[in-house]
Amino acid sequence: MRQYFFKVCSAFCLGLVCALNSYAETVDHILIVGHQKTRTAIIEQEMQLVVGDEISDEALEHSRQAVMDLGLFQKVSIRVDHQEDESVVVVDVKEKKHDWYILPRIERNGEGDITLGINWRESNLNGLNQTSRFTLAHKKFDDAGKDTQHRLSWKFVYPRIVNTQFSTYAFANISQVGLKETRDELTGEYHRKAFTAGLGLGRWFARSGASKGLHIDLGIEFNQFEHEHLNGQADYYDDASFVSFISTLSFNQVQDALFSRSGYSMGFRLQKAREQWGSDRPFFYKQAYYKYYRPLAFREHTNLNFQVQMGSGDHSFFGEPIYELSGDRSLRGYPRETLEGDAYFLVNTEFLTPIFSKKNIRAAVLFDFGNAYNSLSEIKNTDLEYSVGVGLRWKFKQWVGTELRIDYARGLGDLGVSRLYVSSEATF
Repeated sequence: MRQYFFKVCSAFCLGLVCALNSYAETVDHILIVGHQKTRTAIIEQEMQLVVGDEISDEALEHSRQAVMDLGLFQKVSIRVDHQEDESVVVVDVKEKKHDWYILPRIERNGEGDITLGINWRESNLNGLNQTSRFTLAHKKFDDAGKDTQHRLSWKFVYPRIVNTQFSTYAFANISQVGLKETRDELTGEYHRKAFTAGLGLGRWFARSGASKGLHIDLGIEFNQFEHEHLNGQADYYDDASFVSFISTLSFNQVQDALFSRSGYSMGFRLQKAREQWGSDRPFFYKQAYYKYYRPLAFREHTNLNFQVQMGSGDHSFFGEPIYELSGDRSLRGYPRETLEGDAYFLVNTEFLTPIFSKKNIRAAVLFDFGNAYNSLSEIKNTDLEYSVGVGLRWKFKQWVGTELRIDYARGLGDLGVSRLYVSSEATF
């Protein structure tokens, strides 16, 4: 009797579950509203939900966040409307208004270099989340191994080709610069003409849904240098061409909250040139990174962010050190040409919190440490340089990927100095 009772109860429960599942709400239609430029397919391919899927709060939120992570919108909301016995998932977006601009470029960096020029950038070209950027600039270096530089550059990035798992990029750069190189107390002066171009194709491993997770890309880069000897030592630079292949493996799980981020990303990059591929000299560079964005619960848009980088290489183009730790996105508070080598280790840490009762304006406390070495084996000696500083971040929610950043940093080692940095992009 007891066994019969359990069988009846089991059958009843199974029938009840099946009945409930048969009434589970599914997506009959997806409607995108509010967008004027971004194409519907760009938004839909990021969503976890497709027609026929079961609707859940978790799937709705994942889809909303994935669309927000495109970086094209000020606001994204998602809801379910019931229209004539159909369940319609409505994605309501508010686009960032200024997705292109032409601006004069007037800049003085922490090293005292002055740049004058013009930038043109469109961050949602053709409504397909493509980015295209042209820069025409004249740069006057202050107390460096370079004098003046004229540069024309272009870069194109398509992070995910619509309705595919692929990405692509291309770039080109033409420059002329005056060089003054000193080695073993001997100085040579040169005029350099340089041309660089490259392109690549990538693939997302996720077959559908958000452009997140594992990604690999393969590319090729061309470099050509012509040198005119002007004075002094004559054998530092020669005319040379390089052809290198680049492979990058990355993993991305970063979420965008408009004024702050959460999550992490990591990657590993290899670049190799060989004489058999058309290079005048071989080289091999290896770099790895890890970035972490940690929201702190006690205050909205308050973060503790850090990134770790390391790299090593052999044979630079012309015998100079491959890596240099100086500048606003490196080891802040150290002048150029003081921390150089063929390998490096670097950690950047930032504590960020809103001020002035504004979500888009955040104060920053900075802490960096790292060093450059002659080879990768020297990194384990933990001979590190440190710097501390403060900063200000002003996020422009109407502009794609634009943030006014002002940092003041002081290097704590014997080589450290005080530096003020100004930039229109985030540190990492």
